[in-house]
Amino acid sequence: MNKRKTKLIDKQFHLKTTYSIIGFFFLAIVVIVFFVGINYIFINKKLLKMADIQNEVIISHNRVVDKFQTHSEKSAKTKSKSGLRDVESEIKKSIVAISNNNHEISKIISNNNLIIVLIIAFAILILFIMIFFIIRRASRISGPIYVMTEYINEIIDGGYPDYRPIRKRDEFHDFYELFVKMMDTIKHRHLAKDEKKK
Repeated sequence: MNKRKTKLIDKQFHLKTTYSIIGFFFLAIVVIVFFVGINYIFINKKLLKMADIQNEVIISHNRVVDKFQTHSEKSAKTKSKSGLRDVESEIKKSIVAISNNNHEISKIISNNNLIIVLIIAFAILILFIMIFFIIRRASRISGPIYVMTEYINEIIDGGYPDYRPIRKRDEFHDFYELFVKMMDTIKHRHLAKDEKKK
């Protein structure tokens, strides 16, 4: 018997198997996109909150400008230090708010980058698992079919093949054993007829 070949024995079966596995992959992608979408909704809510805080910072800066203008006018008349303290307090609040926003924005960006990397890594992992699974699964199914096809061709050509067991993890063990039993029965009947003729 020739060395085993790698080819599609039953294209319909192989395509059906491949499409079902790809369907699983598509479902996995849909689940990933769903969770990423939920994450981005959460992120958008955080960003809207941060935008509100930035608006408060803008209002605070406007108050600082107003106080400077008021202080400039008062300092020309009197030497009041409470106006300067108010300006300093508003500026410090503004700095803290901006610093906190920048920190939150950095965290969001880091989380988004991590999520993107994880999605890409997960998709690549699923792709490799699918490729491995499809190849292994197709081989476990088409291998026994190929072997039986070769045996049938050998019998058609007038010979009797030397049967060998199929691999442990191959599919169709029961069918293969029944096939071998059938071929042995045909062989023995044929040999018995040949002996009666002699």
